Amino acid sequence: MIRINSLEELSHHMNCHCDLSFTRVENLTFSGTAPPSMADGTFVGCEFSPGTAMPENLSGALFVDCRLVGLRFDRANLFGVQFVRCDLSHTTFHECDLSAAQFIDCAVGMTRLTHCDLDAACLPEGHGEDKLSVKAA
Repeated sequence: MIRINSLEELSHHMNCHCDLSFTRVENLTFSGTAPPSMADGTFVGCEFSPGTAMPENLSGALFVDCRLVGLRFDRANLFGVQFVRCDLSHTTFHECDLSAAQFIDCAVGMTRLTHCDLDAACLPEGHGEDKLSVKAA
C-alpha cells in the first residue's frame, strides 16, 4: 500500500495513477473533485471540504478521524466502507450501496440516507439531533 501524507506526494501519485485505490492518505484536505476511485483506500485525519464531489467507487474504504461534513454521495458504491470517529454531519447518501458499511463512533447529526441499500450495515444508534435520517429504499 502506498502512503501519502503531503500535497506534493498526492499530486505525484495522481499524475501517475489517477486514483487513490489501495493507498493510505494521512492528514490532507480535499476540495473540488475527488479522484475517480478511492476503493480499498485508507484515509486518516483527512478533511473533505463541503461540496467536494466524491467518487462513485469507495467500496472497502476506511476513514478514520476524518471530516466529511456536508458532502453528498449519489449512487456510490460504499460496500463494506468503514467510518471510524468521523464527522459526517449534514452529509447525504442518496441511492448508495451501503451494504456491510460500518459507522463507528461517528457524528451523524442531520445526516440523511435516502433509498440506500443497508443490508448488514452497522448504523449508529443516535437520538435527538445526533440521529441518522433513514428513508427506505
